[in-house]
Amino acid sequence: MNRHPLWVLLASLLVSSAIFAQTPPSTSSTPPKSVAPKAETSKPAGTERETSSEKPDLYINSQSSFEFNSKDEGSTVDYIEYKIGSGDYTKYVSSITLVREGLTKITYRAVDKAGNKEPEKHYNVLVDNTPPSTKITPSSALVVHENTNYATKALTYSITAQDNLAGVQDIKVSINGSEPKVYDGKPILLEKAGVNTIKFSATDKSGNTSTDSVLAVTVDQEKPLVELFGSAIVSVKDKIFVKSGNAFTIKASDTLSGIKQIFYKLDSGEWKTYADPVSVEAQGNHTIEAKSVDSVGNESEVKKIAFIVDTTPPETKIQKVDNKPSAPAPAAKPATPSASSPSTEN
Repeated sequence: MNRHPLWVLLASLLVSSAIFAQTPPSTSSTPPKSVAPKAETSKPAGTERETSSEKPDLYINSQSSFEFNSKDEGSTVDYIEYKIGSGDYTKYVSSITLVREGLTKITYRAVDKAGNKEPEKHYNVLVDNTPPSTKITPSSALVVHENTNYATKALTYSITAQDNLAGVQDIKVSINGSEPKVYDGKPILLEKAGVNTIKFSATDKSGNTSTDSVLAVTVDQEKPLVELFGSAIVSVKDKIFVKSGNAFTIKASDTLSGIKQIFYKLDSGEWKTYADPVSVEAQGNHTIEAKSVDSVGNESEVKKIAFIVDTTPPETKIQKVDNKPSAPAPAAKPATPSASSPSTEN
């Protein structure tokens, strides 16, 4: 019979407790804590817009988002994690959006349920939310008259666009309401007389399109009118004479771009700018010509007057005239009886 059963039992319990206390707890990898999906505006602390000299793999704007998909033939995928720029890894839950402009590197990988981590992968994304700026330049300055742009049909127009991030993809242009076409970079000619419109916009590589810009130009092909008036003019036998103190006045008009200058020329002289009435005092034969030019360079027909300046007064002479008596009128002859008249007897 065992005389110490209680002592043996207590000893066994003490040994078991000591062994249990020395046994380390089991260790296992803990996956990253789940975090709500983040846009770049709420990136992990310490991360701003990333810039680098690396070439973008993709151009986007903030209307785009990204999703991750992974597969594993073994223990299956446990989770996917990613980081924006140099930030910390975040567990992927749903699609992500990048808001800040610039070149950003997305790093991502998957982890399976056996704890195997996929090698890091990188994706360089350039975010550009700003549309390009556009500009149209005529080959020479437009004429602005009464808030309207005027030009000749010889003028050409070039369109340029600038984008500071993604770069310009293309420029589209529509002339006078036509279907927009990709601008080929060649100068544009407006050959239709009257009002013309050039509508244009640009799109960058991230898909941002500028607001349509419209340039309205009136092509002025109409000649201005000119009129030439003279004072102290006398017409004699199809010739025009002008008196001393004469003055020639020139008037011009234009219904579109307006009159720029009026010119006149005397005889075979040079064209001169007209400002005040022109007087011609030199005796003899002369000509005066007039023309006008509108603001886009159209010239009027030339008006011309040939005239004679007559400043010499007439010369009058007096001479004596002899008054001789008039010769008497011849006496009347008696009437001769006609042979056919009947005789009368008493």
